[in-house]
Amino acid sequence: MMNIIDLSGDITSGMWNYGHPNPEVEIKEVANIKNNNFLSSSISMSILSGSYLETGRHLYKNRNYLDEFSLERFISTASVLNFQKNKSEPITKNDLEKYENLILKNRSLLIGTKWDKNWNEDFYISESPYFTEEAVKFIMNLEVTLLGSDIPCYNSSINKNNVLKIYYREKKNLILAPLINIRKIPCEEIKLISLPIKIKNQCAAPCRAVAIVK
Repeated sequence: MMNIIDLSGDITSGMWNYGHPNPEVEIKEVANIKNNNFLSSSISMSILSGSYLETGRHLYKNRNYLDEFSLERFISTASVLNFQKNKSEPITKNDLEKYENLILKNRSLLIGTKWDKNWNEDFYISESPYFTEEAVKFIMNLEVTLLGSDIPCYNSSINKNNVLKIYYREKKNLILAPLINIRKIPCEEIKLISLPIKIKNQCAAPCRAVAIVK
């Protein structure tokens, strides 16, 4: 029997955001059935809102926009790791080395830290766990080309490292974050579907990501 786990967080007005110059998310009703005979709303938000897919174009001019990737890149088999991380705690190379054989099996990797339980808490962004440079280089050496996690900040807010610049040295690499419910995946391998909104010439877009567990 197939089990589908939703990995995308809710997009709501006033939710967390990355701060200036990114705008706050605002969802506003513009028509209703009583007055207009139909229901509609407007949405104002950054492309880096909710759970989103991102390309190296976010940091490098010579990378592809998201809509230039083939649909096949958004459907893959992914390895799944789960371990707990607390406020401002790093994901290290030592955390990952024991799973090397599992990571090697697939080019997509999801890492759950249980941080998604703090979605929309005041400290969700400022005290997010993060990746060390050594951890990201280890992941790259294992040829992971899609890295997803339940943390909103891959870079450290403490020592101002920029692991994304390292990861995006490979032009084909994608980031999928921040996700929810990785901790609920009961196995080490899933079918991952993460379909972004089709927006022309953008480095990222909100997406609906799901894990299909057989």
